[in-house]
Amino acid sequence: MYSIKTILRCEVCGSYDIVKHAGIPLRFRCRTCGNTFSFNVQHPLYKKHGKRLSDREKASIAADYRMGIPVSHIMKDHSVSYGTVMRAVKYFEKGRKIYLWKILHDPSISIGERWDIEIEYILPEIERGRLRQGWGLEDLRKGPGAFYRAVERKYPEKATAEEDDEVDSWVIRTYDVIKPMLLLKPGDYVIIRRLGRWRKDFLVIAEVSGGYEFDGSGFFGHYINIGRTKIFALKGNPEDPEEIAEGYDHNFQTLWKILEIGKFFRLTRRGVLVVDRRNRELYRVVSRIMGNGNR
Repeated sequence: MYSIKTILRCEVCGSYDIVKHAGIPLRFRCRTCGNTFSFNVQHPLYKKHGKRLSDREKASIAADYRMGIPVSHIMKDHSVSYGTVMRAVKYFEKGRKIYLWKILHDPSISIGERWDIEIEYILPEIERGRLRQGWGLEDLRKGPGAFYRAVERKYPEKATAEEDDEVDSWVIRTYDVIKPMLLLKPGDYVIIRRLGRWRKDFLVIAEVSGGYEFDGSGFFGHYINIGRTKIFALKGNPEDPEEIAEGYDHNFQTLWKILEIGKFFRLTRRGVLVVDRRNRELYRVVSRIMGNGNR
């Protein structure tokens, strides 16, 4: 007789800090992100049936729909049904969402120049109510074709490179990580984990007050109108999360702990990424920080 030992691990954030869910048999809760799950999902012989789309996949589908891409093309590209497309679109039309935001820079400039841009240009723009994003070469609402042509004009040496397939995939990846900007609506929250240079950087939480806009003002032509904003100066040793969080209240310390764990640390290095609603603890702590209770 053989027995199978299961080590419980959160599917959302990857944490092993799992406890029993109070009052619900065979139900568990992640103490790091708040996700709950049943024992069966963690069992090695358990097999999922059907396809459950992540919020990231839903965002890609909904953004394509916002650009006016025919539903039949979206269904084919994402291998989903008509009903799934429409549910993804409606999902982003209601309810507050949280997005992780990473400023994307021109690859031809140095790290030091990127830091200077974030402190001298991006941060003042945030204080004026505009959250900017890089690769603002063309209006996202015109679709990937127009974006690709704008990249060709900006970087002709890359557009004429021998590895055409690699160039195409690079442009597509860049477009895919910023097109969720089209989904932001008033009431959503945006988190920038780090903005600025080493030992002079900031964590920013902003409430969206308007949708996507494009003004063609150079490389950072994309922007979102924002209202209430909380800016936290990150002090201390960047290699020691505990030292950075010290001096702030419990809510900020909880938020910093969530953002510093493996999966979220990697995700905050992307362009614009929606946070799955199953990360309940992150949604709760951001609402508390912004003064909206536990919504």
